[in-house]
Amino acid sequence: GNGVCDVLTGRVNPCGRLTDTIAECIEDYPCTANFGDAKRNYYKEDIYVGYRYFETFAKNKVIYPFGYGLSYTTFSMESAFAEQKDSIEVKTTVRNTGNLAGKEVVQVYIEAPQVALDKMGFFDDFGKKISSAGQEAIAKTKELASGETQTVTITIPKSVYASYDDTGATGHKDCFLLEAGMYGIYVGADVRSAERVAEYEQDFLIIEDLEE
Repeated sequence: GNGVCDVLTGRVNPCGRLTDTIAECIEDYPCTANFGDAKRNYYKEDIYVGYRYFETFAKNKVIYPFGYGLSYTTFSMESAFAEQKDSIEVKTTVRNTGNLAGKEVVQVYIEAPQVALDKMGFFDDFGKKISSAGQEAIAKTKELASGETQTVTITIPKSVYASYDDTGATGHKDCFLLEAGMYGIYVGADVRSAERVAEYEQDFLIIEDLEE
């Protein structure tokens, strides 16, 4: 109760973010129809789970997108990207552009190319593709005074956004791998507002072979 009062009166500036997508009603979630069977539950969403489903097929059903949050101040972000052999690095400079002190959450999303394996893909309201390969990275700034900046560095190992080939579509059955192609990097305050800041060309790479 005290915490709610502190936020509502402005004594504390909120900085939390949603860890799920909030849709209009429970029937909008694709798992609802297959949940609660007398003997078992059925998993039919495949790779389209959570925000990956809504941002691909049902954006108009979303009230609050994944990563959404409110603040009494505003922020700007400027990002730089670097690729290492086994990871990617995103440095984002966050500036408090409002009049009150507050914290911001930086969210990074990876866009993987559609090649042999199906991957999540979705578009924002302006038609820009902000597809995610199932991996997002999140970091929070310190409390920034009005006009203050902080550079946040997020390093993502390439292994965590590899795809799993369970059918042999790529010629490498039972392997975690990165398909060759252009990978996009998106940064924003939530999945709906993330903007493309960089891209890099990935050679085909097997992360782990589980067939042996």
